Amino acid sequence: MIERPPSALVVVRPWSLMRQLEKFRGGKRTGPYRRSRKVLDKPGAPILYLKRHKGCVPPSHLQLFFGTSYKGTRCLGRALTQPFARYLVLGMKVESGAGYPRLYRKIHQPNQDEPYASRHLGKQSSVTDSAEGIHVPTIPDRHWDKYSDVKTVHGVFEHGLRISRYLPCLGSRQTIDRTYSWLIYHEVESKIRDFGSALLNVTGFRSGALNFVGIYGRNSPEWIIAMQGCAAYSYVCVPLYDTLGTEAMKHVLQQTKLEVIVCHSIKEATYVLKNFVSAIRVVIVVQYDEECEKLKQKVADHVKLFSFKDFTGLGHAQPREKQPPNPEDLCEICYTSGSTGTPKGVMIAHEQFVDSLKGLVNTVEDKFLCQMTSHLSYLPLAHILEQMVTLAMLLHGSRIAYATTGPTSLLADIAVTKPTLFVGVPRVLSRIRSEYYKKLPKNAWMQKMLERCIVKKNVEQAQGKYNHRSVADSIFFKKFRKVMGGRICAVVSGGAPLSVEVSQFFRAALNAPVLEGYGATETVGLLSFSLPGETTGGIAGAITSGTEVKLADVPEMGLVAKRDNAGEICVRSLRCTRGYYLNEAETKNLYYDDGWMRMGDIGQWTSSGALKVVDRCKNMFKLSQGEYVAAEKVEGVYQNCNLVSFVVVDGNSNNCYAVTLVAPDFGELRKQLAGSSLKKIIGKHSPASQRPTYAEMSNEQLCEDLDVRRYVLSVMNAIAKENDLRGFEMAKSIHLTPETFSVENGLLTPTLKLARYKVRAHFKETIQRLYVEGELQV
Repeated sequence: MIERPPSALVVVRPWSLMRQLEKFRGGKRTGPYRRSRKVLDKPGAPILYLKRHKGCVPPSHLQLFFGTSYKGTRCLGRALTQPFARYLVLGMKVESGAGYPRLYRKIHQPNQDEPYASRHLGKQSSVTDSAEGIHVPTIPDRHWDKYSDVKTVHGVFEHGLRISRYLPCLGSRQTIDRTYSWLIYHEVESKIRDFGSALLNVTGFRSGALNFVGIYGRNSPEWIIAMQGCAAYSYVCVPLYDTLGTEAMKHVLQQTKLEVIVCHSIKEATYVLKNFVSAIRVVIVVQYDEECEKLKQKVADHVKLFSFKDFTGLGHAQPREKQPPNPEDLCEICYTSGSTGTPKGVMIAHEQFVDSLKGLVNTVEDKFLCQMTSHLSYLPLAHILEQMVTLAMLLHGSRIAYATTGPTSLLADIAVTKPTLFVGVPRVLSRIRSEYYKKLPKNAWMQKMLERCIVKKNVEQAQGKYNHRSVADSIFFKKFRKVMGGRICAVVSGGAPLSVEVSQFFRAALNAPVLEGYGATETVGLLSFSLPGETTGGIAGAITSGTEVKLADVPEMGLVAKRDNAGEICVRSLRCTRGYYLNEAETKNLYYDDGWMRMGDIGQWTSSGALKVVDRCKNMFKLSQGEYVAAEKVEGVYQNCNLVSFVVVDGNSNNCYAVTLVAPDFGELRKQLAGSSLKKIIGKHSPASQRPTYAEMSNEQLCEDLDVRRYVLSVMNAIAKENDLRGFEMAKSIHLTPETFSVENGLLTPTLKLARYKVRAHFKETIQRLYVEGELQV
């Protein structure tokens, strides 16, 4: 048997009892016991709750509800009647809920009194002030009642500890060829105490001042241990992206005057110590090696350098009592990803993190999260989205695995960890969809059948049917579900609007809901979230509990909120930040005089009261004829083209049409250039005898070729027409660039958003040249 906690209630998996039975029978695996072992000995097998019981359990008194198979139930019942069985099954009854998907029922324990689809889908908000158009949520707070004792970020972990003390918490591996090693909640709690005690012993604590601790590097169990250690001992955490640029890092170090920093490896430690003049005097390295020893000797006169293991060892040798913060105390300075310029330090208190969690739990009606939930963490923990997902997992006593090398090892890690909740940003989800379509046979009939299957499955899910399996479903999606781990119960998207095509694809392919969230670092990541059962694409969901939302007029765009049902999204809530750290000017710009916080996005209300985000105010541009183009919306449509890796749409009020910058997928482009699909476009402009041999061209030459540019633009605009984009929204000229968009060259933020202001500056001359050149005739 597994090691049990010292309490009356223990948790075991069914197959562990079968193992004990085999031991009792001398290791023989015969008869029904051998057959049932195949059923029960599986990852993700249901948990049984057992209570210590003296003596045997007579069959007449045994009530066992086990939904995997009849044989498994019968054989396990026999096992429990043997003399060694001192555990009485209290019960594990999993029945078909009201429309609950089959996979969901295997992993979660549905509440039989609650339907799978929310009862509030028809009315997701209500108006309390018709004059100002203030909307409030219609969802009750009752789902948070069982977490009412949680007041701080460390209180979130302590709740998970109480319900999952001996269950896996954090898992990681060093390389792809190794297996994941797991820390249970009890072990994580010990390490949190050790880390916090070491902070007090080594750095001290200044009362009445902000005691900052930086965390710099990629996701790992140590990242969470450091964050929770800060929360338990009243230190203020400062997360730093592992791809933070030089100017941004210099700004953060100067503004916070960090004295303690946790670095993932020698790379980050060297970068910080050698390139910046800072106040840092303690550096803690997670992956400590010989190079770290050399660096330690070089900086010994002014910096103390520790391995994470040695640092926590100091706390273990001299433990200190926790000094928990008050709910209103500052928990974190979370720097924005820098999509609009220099990162700003958003001040977030403990109670604001908890309030955001409360809004999430109430909105999803406590579905999709439980002790058996598994999450693969690969999005940067310095971003508020991944932090909120992590806290939600810890609150429910769930398990979190960390990607081996970040997004690059995503599919390999998914195959091993088999997550039940998949969290992504639109760019990642769109990329997965594009890769799927590339591997699909180039057959018109096949493509048509796939689209029909996607439409059909989305219609079925809108009707509450998640369990239908068809021949087409098996042909198109069975292998894909296996690649994605085979256990995903829900997909969560955040960070930017998700296109309808991508959300419909994932709903159909994974036979699971796609939940979209909207918010910002300034609202602790959450303002609205999809209700369970929501199948309408392109909306940001229901506003969450504890918030008031309204749309404000935008005079410079000619928008009047009441007249146009569109305006700038404004929010009033406990979770709205107090402001930006040491930045009064930006804080003042963030709020209106009446206390409403500006989100900087143009929004609309749907007929059901859900919030829809049109685009960022700064991303929309006005054409000379007075029409506004929502760049992010158009880019989301163009991104569905398999010739496109990255796309930017831009324009200005001096011209009557938009232009686009595209980094092509050269593999797919060369495939199509080798086929006959190009002849229709080229034939209009170039005699056949003058056509170059595209196979011999370099990527740079392909990008400069006028006929290739025309071809790519024609394919993109064909997709735009299919998605009902209006004529003025479609680009009339295109620039192809061999340069990829990446975090390293600054064209993407660390959260994989487009750094639009940098892109505009980088391609300023190119955009001007496109307008001088005029419209491309396609």
